Amino acid sequence: MIADDEGEGQPSGLALHVPGLIPGIAWALQMRGGLMVQKIDEKQAVEHVYQRLTARFPGVDPATVRLAVEEALSSLDGPVRNYVPVLVERAARERLTSI
Repeated sequence: MIADDEGEGQPSGLALHVPGLIPGIAWALQMRGGLMVQKIDEKQAVEHVYQRLTARFPGVDPATVRLAVEEALSSLDGPVRNYVPVLVERAARERLTSI
């Protein structure tokens, strides 16, 4: 959850507040441009890619699907992350189709 932290003894601006996270750590994890939120969303999206590909390729060992997804993800290390899940799914699907 993003909330305005002004008046809470922290610098003015937006802070990331994660339920159950120690407040000092939440403050330390403030990110410029929503980078942390983007990373969490990317991780969840890539996990959904894995689940979709596992369902699409039921005859392929789930460990092989996981490896294809992880290898596709590791090849995308640039600063622009908006399309990473789509690119990971495409690369992993192509690899799994060739098995």
